[in-house]
Amino acid sequence: MSKFNKVSKQSNVTTNHEGAKAYKNSPELELYSLVATSLLSDKFYESADSQIQRLKGLVEKCDPIFVAKLAKYARNDLNLRSVPVMLTVELSKLHNGDDLIRRMTNSIVKRTDEITEILSYWKTSSGKDKLSILPKQLQKGLQDSFYKFDEYQFGKYAGNRKDINMQDAIRWVHPKAKDEKQNELFNKISKNELDTPYTWETELTKAGKENKSKTQVWEELIDSGKLPYMALIRNLRNIIEAPVSRNHIIKVASLIEDEKSVLKSRMFPFRFYSAYQEVPSTLEGKVLKDSLEIALKHSAKNILLNENESHLIVTDVSGSMTNKVSEKSKITYREVGYVLSSLLFSRARFVDVGIFGTEYELINNLNKNSGVFSTIEKIHKAGTRLGWSTNGHLIIKNALERKQSYDNIFIFTDLEIYKSGVYGGLNLEGYWKKYQSEVNPNAKLYLFNLAGYGTTPVKIQDNCFMFAGWSEKVFNLINEIKKDGREVVNYINSIEL
Repeated sequence: MSKFNKVSKQSNVTTNHEGAKAYKNSPELELYSLVATSLLSDKFYESADSQIQRLKGLVEKCDPIFVAKLAKYARNDLNLRSVPVMLTVELSKLHNGDDLIRRMTNSIVKRTDEITEILSYWKTSSGKDKLSILPKQLQKGLQDSFYKFDEYQFGKYAGNRKDINMQDAIRWVHPKAKDEKQNELFNKISKNELDTPYTWETELTKAGKENKSKTQVWEELIDSGKLPYMALIRNLRNIIEAPVSRNHIIKVASLIEDEKSVLKSRMFPFRFYSAYQEVPSTLEGKVLKDSLEIALKHSAKNILLNENESHLIVTDVSGSMTNKVSEKSKITYREVGYVLSSLLFSRARFVDVGIFGTEYELINNLNKNSGVFSTIEKIHKAGTRLGWSTNGHLIIKNALERKQSYDNIFIFTDLEIYKSGVYGGLNLEGYWKKYQSEVNPNAKLYLFNLAGYGTTPVKIQDNCFMFAGWSEKVFNLINEIKKDGREVVNYINSIEL
């Protein structure tokens, strides 16, 4: 008997964007995969507007409590910002009668500018100019959020030139001060008299007015200890080109390598790879690239794989996987797959790594001692020669022909798998059933949905699982589910709100 997913919630047979047989996810599972992979940019098969409309429709179909908990999971575990805002506002239009929206709102607001983001999205999506008619529980949740921040945190985003600013928020949300100190703070916000805080953005702006050199500005920011980790990673090229002193490069390297800072930053692993690509190969750049390698390994620290089990890790390199994860990013879905595959490879003892497109290939020249970035580059290079089709069935067909028993098979893909490829025969699901029957009945198939489309090529049951997202946190989710056999939707429903 199957230990995991004993009861399947999938029954609707459909076709995917490639015309192949697929299974439509339950509304909850579809919403989860869309939320976990959405930066609200155009995708290969779906525009940003289409994603928004699909999200709205799914919110209507799902249980309100699940939607609220999913928003909290997306904000707190996946470190997403825009999508939790959308979930909160859209649910507030549909649900009332209790304090669910209030608790949901308070759970996703981690920065003061998210208060104005919620108000702005409400105004835009509702088509109502007057924010005085906010849903009551949404207003109360925003009031609660005001109590969480001090003057520095409010001042940090007070200067943002947006359609709705913090003065608007004070007027429309009406938070009631709990003491005199808070009353003074709210008055300063209302009058736009907040002290300008020391942040890297304000220092760069001020330096421009004071005609400071870029070298001086960046060295002062590095010495201040107030340069946020993500801002540091995103500005490595600027720091090198300033240029800063050799001592400051060493200090930056030390900051990058700090394990606590890495884990606290909650950065997607592909952000480290993106930074690695941007850093020039100068003497200083090589020092920082070595530090990024250490940081990326820190980010994988909590990936726990059974060292006695065997693993096959495969990335989709088809045409649709060349799409960028967002308009502002240079990273593609296939590169996200390369990074996550390489992190898994670095943590596994018995492991094969493969890639598939029109053809399928195992990569045999990987060495854990060479480092994670080296692994990524080797997978990347191999991925350029396999063609643009999506013949995912070849993964299991190859393992079946070799009679190679794997305990776990991980596939990083957008799940838009072809029918059966140019050679005919069984599809991915057919080969998976045959593999379970003839090679390893206990093998588990993990499908990692990197694009958030609403179908899967294999029914999610009988040791087949679907996860979504670009964070190493998804591997923690696997471990949580393994503990008691829960599926993703049930795990999210277990989150306290």
